[in-house]
Amino acid sequence: MNDKFLKRPILVTGLARSGTSLTAGLFDVCGAWSGSTVLASKDNIKGFYEHGGLREHINKALLKNMGCDPLGVRVLPQTELPEIHNFKENITDIILGDGYDGKVPWMFKDAKLLLLWPYYKKYFPNATWVLVRRDREEIIDSCLRTGFMKQHSEDRAYWEKWALDYENRMALLKASGVKYHEIWTKDIVKPESRDVLKKLVKKLKLKWNEVSVQNFIEPSVWHDRK
Repeated sequence: MNDKFLKRPILVTGLARSGTSLTAGLFDVCGAWSGSTVLASKDNIKGFYEHGGLREHINKALLKNMGCDPLGVRVLPQTELPEIHNFKENITDIILGDGYDGKVPWMFKDAKLLLLWPYYKKYFPNATWVLVRRDREEIIDSCLRTGFMKQHSEDRAYWEKWALDYENRMALLKASGVKYHEIWTKDIVKPESRDVLKKLVKKLKLKWNEVSVQNFIEPSVWHDRK
């Protein structure tokens, strides 16, 4: 077992529908280890790039145990989180059990990381956070046309409050002293500004793959606000 990157994950997060799956998918084609991820759907045709075991047995389980919505929408946790045990050990067991060998950076993408970031900061202090950004109105537009989001509400004001809650968590994360990079999805999808992504890929110790990146980004996977 090569543990060069074991304690240095790439944690990809942002508001749901901000482009976190797109961003994580691009890191994946550039060499990040993402493990056994949630399958694609009609609402995310390229895939979610979200490790299924970590999502279900760590993030969703923690939220459920706190009496919160495991989907991270209806009832959110307080910003002060309760103490927990074996957090790092449980995550390590899951990724090693899924075949991670430590030779490349491992990545975990989940919007709910913004709700649980104090745990990850404490137990993975050498992690690099990638905060994916998108215009709030575009995020709300996407929530209102995406089945697994609009099932909660079709009221724009509902999603405005939800977005503000998540943005506040992101502000707390940024102010906490973690190592982070912000990237706007509008810069990823446009070829003329894609150097932003290329530079970030290199900073994350991944290998830029021009052909795979170009093949991954296509008009069918992204919709700007009209």
